[in-house]
Amino acid sequence: MLLVDDDPTVLAATAASLEEKGFLVVTARSCEAALEVLASAGADVLVTDLSMPERDGADLARSARTLIEDLPILVLTGFARPELTLPGGAEILEKPFRLDDLATCISKLIAAAPSSPPTVGRGR
Repeated sequence: MLLVDDDPTVLAATAASLEEKGFLVVTARSCEAALEVLASAGADVLVTDLSMPERDGADLARSARTLIEDLPILVLTGFARPELTLPGGAEILEKPFRLDDLATCISKLIAAAPSSPPTVGRGR
């Protein structure tokens, strides 16, 4: 999975928690870094924070789908925004959330994704 958050403390803590749950996690601290990972290595799921400087998680989700059309996407947000537009099939998980809820959402997205060859971060 590719996990994206501009806050290094949140990114490290979330990645460590998901790794303890058995996920393979690759991290990025910006949309640009995330898109580089997706373009070079792919991912089985993209999990991104919504609120980030320069480009937000919704913009990342749209750009990621131009690279990998059927990429499962989960956007994490503490700000309900009714005008938020995400690519079809992208999910939203509102903060605060429990780690078990995050892990369940990710597992469901991976399970529902079309079969594809292994990529960076595949697995649980």
